Amino acid sequence: MLETVNATNVEIKSMDNLFDYCDNEAINLIYQKHNNVFHFRHDSKIYGIGNNYNTITNGCSFTKEGIKSLFANMGIPSLYQTLDSVTTRNVASDFLNKLLQEFKVRDRLKNKKFIIDQTNGYPSQEPKIIGMVSDLYKPYTNKQLLDSFMKSELMETLEFERAWSHNTLLTINWLDREYTGIEIDGKLDRSRIGLYSRNSMVGNSTIKLDVSLFDMLCTNGMMIKNNLSKSSIVHKGKYIPTYQIQKMITDSKTVYSQAIDRLKLTLDIPFDIKTATIMLASEAPVHLIKDDKIPLWNTQKVYKTEKEGQEALMTSVKHIMETPKRIGGIHTNKVFESSHRDGKASVYHYIGAFTEYAQTRSPAEQYRIEEEAGDLVNWFGVNKRRFLN
Repeated sequence: MLETVNATNVEIKSMDNLFDYCDNEAINLIYQKHNNVFHFRHDSKIYGIGNNYNTITNGCSFTKEGIKSLFANMGIPSLYQTLDSVTTRNVASDFLNKLLQEFKVRDRLKNKKFIIDQTNGYPSQEPKIIGMVSDLYKPYTNKQLLDSFMKSELMETLEFERAWSHNTLLTINWLDREYTGIEIDGKLDRSRIGLYSRNSMVGNSTIKLDVSLFDMLCTNGMMIKNNLSKSSIVHKGKYIPTYQIQKMITDSKTVYSQAIDRLKLTLDIPFDIKTATIMLASEAPVHLIKDDKIPLWNTQKVYKTEKEGQEALMTSVKHIMETPKRIGGIHTNKVFESSHRDGKASVYHYIGAFTEYAQTRSPAEQYRIEEEAGDLVNWFGVNKRRFLN
């Protein structure tokens, strides 16, 4: 059994809090080299030897992300699931210490650095390891990215809406002052378009921009990935010129019209039994709720009889049709229970149930659902002929 501590997971609702968070993170995150003689004890913490590595000598806990990163760098990415299922604590630590003595493992780790979060107040409280990267990795802090954004002339057109951070993966939702309003349910200026900026300090993300769509009425959001190579920057150095950030913003704005067209498309597709059936037959990415364990009908599964397959299809169609009422909040319920609509709604409202549900989850889960909701919007854009013929 591996005992881990929670990674930092916060939602940020104001620019002042965002600046404070990024300042604090930049001060308290360190990239620590090691002497390759560190070891685990039965408390699931890692310890090292040598005066130059005092942080590790005094013991570090791991976040789940941190221990997985260590195992990946050891060349055994699947090790976490195996050791986490072991019920006796010392078995896992003893096994890891044996692995750390193997030449191949030591060779893979010799040019790596631990990423240590000291935010808890080391040395009065123990630090935690949140990742591991190569010596060649050039950290570009979230503070540096935020400062670059604020220096950009294009920031005059963007305003802060909200932000999340999970294990240093910082996502900021910016809304564009120049682009407001398409008609939704007969009302103008309900939707806003803008950008999601994203950066990580543990090596699991480039500096990236994607288009965001935001509903001002219910504050639902979704990410529309633009797939532009120019909308991301790889961590290659500690300094990224402001003009490069400006260019990335400009390039990302070029796909605004495409994102709006795809949003309008979801308003044109009715959410009904026929649509749900086509979604299943076409393998639409509808598994946005990870706790939803019901296996849905799919074209790959072989059923014993045609009747069994048809019953499975009808059960899955019913499950999709009931999803908005099962997970949606007050705004979704108003749509699907409205006497004026006579039960009629669009795919836009179906996807809106997921993004409204997302607001009740943790910041990391909310971000994931908004990202996958955008993937579903893009899927409808690619498959629109199946629905509009």
